[in-house]
Amino acid sequence: IPSNVDENAYKLQYPDPRELSMKLAEAKAEAVAKAQNDAIVIASDTVNIRGGQIHDKPKSYEEAFAMIKKVSNTHEIVYSGVCMINTATKRKHMDVAELIVHFNPIRDEDIHHHLKELEATKGFGHTSTGFDPTSMFALKHHKRIEGSSSLLIYGIPFELLLPKLREWDINI
Repeated sequence: IPSNVDENAYKLQYPDPRELSMKLAEAKAEAVAKAQNDAIVIASDTVNIRGGQIHDKPKSYEEAFAMIKKVSNTHEIVYSGVCMINTATKRKHMDVAELIVHFNPIRDEDIHHHLKELEATKGFGHTSTGFDPTSMFALKHHKRIEGSSSLLIYGIPFELLLPKLREWDINI
């Protein structure tokens, strides 16, 4: 269910990426929870840091190329805030996961090849990295990964949610 939260307003208010990811997740969960009577609402938001700066989803081929080039032979930090609300009991749980992805050098021709494939299938704005983190392109260029593996693979840190769901007597 889309939350229709204006992310840009939060970016100005919360410059710290960890806090921003949690506040966006909370805003999204609360927006969806308002229309639910008896549900577990789970929302997340991911913030990517490259070169000390927060990066949005690329809007063009050129932006996607520059984003990928920027992580070549360095790393990016990914924060994923999660918020879970039990609308029946009004319980809320918030947390944030961190993932650091270290990259090998990435050749320009590999980036161009990947982006041409991406442009023909999903488009550039589907992830904030400019590439699908589970794609063969990404996997070929990952040097080392530290942190949440479920964040990398599924886009949400399940290790932060599952214990709380069990604590709330939600069987999964």
